[in-house]
Amino acid sequence: MSGRLDALFEFVRRGLIEPLGRLGGLLVAAFRSLATGLWRFRWRVVTTAVLVLIVFGLCVHPPFDSVHRGEVLARTDALDGSVSLYTAGTVLVLPGIHQARHYSIRDQVYRPTESASATGSAPFQSVEGLSIGVDLTVRWTVDLAHLSEMTKVFPDDISADFVAPAVQGIVYPTFAHYSVREIFSQRRTEIKEELIAALKPKFTAMGLVLREVDIGKVDLPPDYRAGMEKLLSEELETEKIDYTLQLKEGQVKQQQLEAEADKVRRQTAAEAAGQE
Repeated sequence: MSGRLDALFEFVRRGLIEPLGRLGGLLVAAFRSLATGLWRFRWRVVTTAVLVLIVFGLCVHPPFDSVHRGEVLARTDALDGSVSLYTAGTVLVLPGIHQARHYSIRDQVYRPTESASATGSAPFQSVEGLSIGVDLTVRWTVDLAHLSEMTKVFPDDISADFVAPAVQGIVYPTFAHYSVREIFSQRRTEIKEELIAALKPKFTAMGLVLREVDIGKVDLPPDYRAGMEKLLSEELETEKIDYTLQLKEGQVKQQQLEAEADKVRRQTAAEAAGQE
């Protein structure tokens, strides 16, 4: 700043002040004082404006974040890459230095609606090649023990980018190994246990915890559903008949045992009377 002013003063002195003599010297002093004052005033204005902008930014976007109930806040430090976890209170988050992400620690649910109907956009396939819909529910949550490691790789939407591909990669080939009848009624518990056993280590590797897998309503094509329901009804009727026969057989055996016991009692009474 002083170098530029000196050059300007030298130019004015040589071209304008020297011809004016003493008056020119007074003009130079006045001009120098005015220029210096204006220069300092400008920097004061700029400094004040910057401070005002900083204060306004802090008021509009305060460098703090709050942790709500049922969630955890992961704060990543851009300087050293460290991650700090907070489960309650107010956390200092400096712009440009800290990155804060909120994660729910409650159980979350993934339910693939596109495969819940046999006529949906992405139904499951049975071993016979029939399209079936399964109301599948997967409950999961984040693994707090590994959250500080995984927060750097977690996507914004964990359910869509992590959970959905993992579930689809296991569920579709699993159902393809079973028949419609097995999925519909006979081996549902076995299929559920198989899904849990395959999904649990995959969720652990992603920094998640698998809570439960539920198999709800199974949707079949209309014609096949009618036949299946009729077959199940006939099987149920057969089971009722078998149960009735077993019950009657048990009653007959009970009557025979009672008759045998009564016979023994009569014989014992007769022998006792004869001895008397």
